Amino acid sequence: MNNQTSVPPQVKPHAINVQVRYPAAVEPYHDHLTPSTTVGELKTLVLQAFGLTDGAVEQTGTVTYDLIYNRTKLTDPNETLGRLVGDHPEVKMALAQVITQG
Repeated sequence: MNNQTSVPPQVKPHAINVQVRYPAAVEPYHDHLTPSTTVGELKTLVLQAFGLTDGAVEQTGTVTYDLIYNRTKLTDPNETLGRLVGDHPEVKMALAQVITQG
């Protein structure tokens, strides 16, 4: 008799399937996040995954990144994914690079 139990994959309950595309990356960022995850937390995860730094100063200027959802820039870092997408089980976003010369 086998007393071992199989462990199901670790998907968070009521998780939102999140995909973020960044034009310079080969593959999009993908994760399952809880509805309580904030836009700010998501942005941090996405930047880390793509190896990017928000506010970096380069020769061309200061480089920042914006999350875009439904063609709208997400400006409130405290907004939760649950509030943003409601009951939708998935969300597709884009990450846009903004260069401010100066």
